[in-house]
Amino acid sequence: MANVLVLGGGFGGAQAAIAARRLLDDGHRITVLDRADKSFLCGANPLMVVGKRSREGVSRPLATLAECGVEVVSDEIVAIDLQGRKVDTSRYELPFDFLVVALGAVYDLDAVPGSSAAHSWSRRLSWSRCGPGSSTMPKWIRARRAGSRRSISSIVCSHASRSISGG
Repeated sequence: MANVLVLGGGFGGAQAAIAARRLLDDGHRITVLDRADKSFLCGANPLMVVGKRSREGVSRPLATLAECGVEVVSDEIVAIDLQGRKVDTSRYELPFDFLVVALGAVYDLDAVPGSSAAHSWSRRLSWSRCGPGSSTMPKWIRARRAGSRRSISSIVCSHASRSISGG
């Protein structure tokens, strides 16, 4: 029977693995390979940034795919050998008959000059890991975490207008 190897455990990879498991009988092996052991719900990033959700609150363990009959391997990809039909990781050699590549996006903030210094959700996610008094966290987030009575939208809009006007 066939080995289906899915690279990436995000939305695309998880859904591909679940669909393959539903379509194929138990004789087929379905494996998800991801360097992380969790998948994150990116749509909840704004809630995490303003302290309404924790990092754990917007993630799910990839191990839950086992409930669907999908094997999960958490490891880093070292090489993909299409001719030899195998993927090498730092610890394993995983053979495949069918390969699904669903690795998601990686942000290259240096690709556009000046973008790494600009405000972005990627940078704000790093602020979500900072403590309330951190000087790297913008004042509007520190104020919200300290219990400011202003609404989130008024804080964000105020911050955005200062950023745009340079104030």
